[in-house]
Amino acid sequence: MSFRSLTLALAALLVMGAVLAGQPYANDLYRVSGVDVDVEASNAVEAREAAMALGESRALSRLWDRLVPSSARNQVPSLGASEVTSLVEDLRVSDERTTSNRYIASLTVSFRPQAVRQMLRDERIPFAEQRSEPVVLLPVFERGEMQTLWRDDNPWLEAWNNHTNTGLVPLTVPLGDASAMSMISAQGARSGDREALNRVAEANGTDSVLVALARESGSLIQLNARLYEDDDVRDIPVDSISRREGEELSQALSRAAEEVSSALHDIWKEENVLRFDQQETLLAEVPVRSLEDWARVQRSLGSTSAVLEYDVVRLTRSEGVVRVVFFGGTDQLSQALAREDLRLVPSDDRQLQEDGAISSGAEAVRRANRPQWRIVNEDDFAREGLSNDDE
Repeated sequence: MSFRSLTLALAALLVMGAVLAGQPYANDLYRVSGVDVDVEASNAVEAREAAMALGESRALSRLWDRLVPSSARNQVPSLGASEVTSLVEDLRVSDERTTSNRYIASLTVSFRPQAVRQMLRDERIPFAEQRSEPVVLLPVFERGEMQTLWRDDNPWLEAWNNHTNTGLVPLTVPLGDASAMSMISAQGARSGDREALNRVAEANGTDSVLVALARESGSLIQLNARLYEDDDVRDIPVDSISRREGEELSQALSRAAEEVSSALHDIWKEENVLRFDQQETLLAEVPVRSLEDWARVQRSLGSTSAVLEYDVVRLTRSEGVVRVVFFGGTDQLSQALAREDLRLVPSDDRQLQEDGAISSGAEAVRRANRPQWRIVNEDDFAREGLSNDDE
């Protein structure tokens, strides 16, 4: 491909990238499934209309729970039916049943990411949108002197296998096969055997393991959760729950799983909310090795919630320069991009400034107007790191 052809193709991707940026990620995060409705009215048409409005409202409430920390949940305004509908991008119906005056269905509601973000920003409501790395879950169940983790008669494990996890912290429960059983026991998980926990994490391609303990004591289910990340250990604050009258153990454990999951997600949201009081702009060089690389960077910038907007300053065959407007500091932006397998690193000019090599004068002004940052993918970063080490 000629230089001119490549440049024209890249330019075309500027428009395409703006349309496609972040769509798979955003659509998944802003889609709420399994919203059940059952409405009666004077006739089937009115029942269906009321059910659609109810379903959209319920789905939006679940979306707020997914994005907004519990400490700020009461700041979310109450919206009318038409306001809720204005945020909806798509609505799909399954398991539909109707009678002369009743409508029953299960809905999947997809919301418009940009519209939802804008509403939250306008209302100055803190929210998080960045997913964490996967967390491996080890559910230990205690009854009397018995401790179980991998056995088939672990109702706590079954509760987690049936738990629907749609938040910002992906939770995975390893298969209780011979390999998993050989890595760690119930006692090892309960006592925090770091060597065994590290083996479990490595086998599942992550650095994080959550040990969730549920102890049955009469009608009370005592809960304890501890998160192990690299060399860090933290307790997740969870409340014990009591079985309701006539409630099966499986139902109580299902509520307990939701309690633990909500507490873990809330910590993540609190630590990753967008800081609207701090808005910054930076210029960054982006190496262009192929059309695919360039489109990927655009998708990543578009799907990163910390990024308010970005535009392309210039584009050549080998690199692009983008102006990025973002919330929070560069540390928060760097962490967000890292989850997209991108690195935000200082350019040579910025490193010289930080080292004090540039103090004032025309050269300082010239360098200040040049990109102070570089956005590179993980593979390029690793290669550069190796070459620097070799030097």
